[in-house]
Amino acid sequence: METVTVKQLAELTGVTRQAIIAKIDNGSVTAELVAGKNGRKQYLIPVSSLDARLQKKYYKTFKPDLVLPQKEFKPLDSYSEPERRQIEHWADLIKKWQVYRTFGNTRGELGAKDTEFIEKYQLKISKQTLYRKKTCLDTGDYDGLIDKRGSHLKGKSRVDNKLFDIFAYFYLDDRKYSDKKCTEYAYLWAQQNAPELLEKFPSVQSFRRRRKKELTFGVEMLARHGEKAFYDRCEPYIRRTYEELDSNDFWIGDVHTADVITMGAGGIAHRLYLTAFMDARSGILTGYAIGSSPSGDTTLLSLRKGILKHGIPRKVYVDNGREYLNRDIG
Repeated sequence: METVTVKQLAELTGVTRQAIIAKIDNGSVTAELVAGKNGRKQYLIPVSSLDARLQKKYYKTFKPDLVLPQKEFKPLDSYSEPERRQIEHWADLIKKWQVYRTFGNTRGELGAKDTEFIEKYQLKISKQTLYRKKTCLDTGDYDGLIDKRGSHLKGKSRVDNKLFDIFAYFYLDDRKYSDKKCTEYAYLWAQQNAPELLEKFPSVQSFRRRRKKELTFGVEMLARHGEKAFYDRCEPYIRRTYEELDSNDFWIGDVHTADVITMGAGGIAHRLYLTAFMDARSGILTGYAIGSSPSGDTTLLSLRKGILKHGIPRKVYVDNGREYLNRDIG
C-alpha cells in the first residue's frame, strides 16, 4: 500500500506538519501509527485515502517517472440513488454558477464573480472546489462529485482483536485510565508479545471509535464507576407520576448533611443536619428542623412544624433510617 508521511503531505497541501497532525487527531485525515526508525512512532497516510487531485500531485512530485494507467470513469447509471442526488446537486450548482458568470462580466472580473457567487448562495466551499467540481463534471469523473469521506472504512476497524482486548482490559478498570493511556499500554504489550502488530499500530482515535461501538454504557459504568453508579444510572426503574396526587397526600422525609462546618460548644467543629419533609405534589418544604445529629426528636419536631402550618398528611414516605424507626414515630 502506497503511503505518505506527515511531512510529505504537508508539502503537498502547503500547510504545516502540526496542521496535518491536528487533522489526523480529529479524524478528517486517515492515518496509521507505526514504528519508525529508532523505535519512534510516526503517522503514515494511505495515498488511496487522498482526493484525486492530491494523488495526482503526489505521483507527479515524488514519483515523476511512474507511468499511471489512464483512469476509466463509471457511467452515471452505475451509481446509487443517494450518489446520483449528489451528482445532480453539483451539476445544478455548476450550471447556476456558469449562468451567473455570463451576466455583466468583463475580462479580469471572473474571480470576483466567483467569490460573489459563493457568498450569495452561502456556500461553504472555495473557488478551487468549484473549479475542481466543474472539471470532474466535464470529464465525466462522477466520483469527484461524491463525498466519500470515510466510506472505504465504513463498518471496518483497524484495531486488531488482541490489541483491543488489552485496551479494554485497562479501560474497564476502576482507576479510569484515559483512551490515550490505554493505547500506550496496548503498545507496550505489543512490543513484548506481538511485535508484528507494531507496523500498523492503530491510533488513539481508532481505539476510541471501536470502544464506543463495542463497550456499552452500562459495562463502562459498572467497571469504571462501581455498582452504586451502575445502579443509579443503568438499572431499570419505575417513573413516579405526581399528576394524580393532591397536596398533603404524601410527604417525603429525609435528612441532609449541611455543606458548611459550624463551631459547636467547647469550640468543636462539626456539621449540622437538616431534617425536612416535602410535599410530593407541590414540592413545598412543609416543615424542617436542624440538629447536631439525625434523631427521632428532630424528625418529630420537623413533622410537627409541618402539620401546624399545612395540616396532617395522608401518608409519609421515608427510608429505613434509624431516626424514623423509633416507637414515638411509629
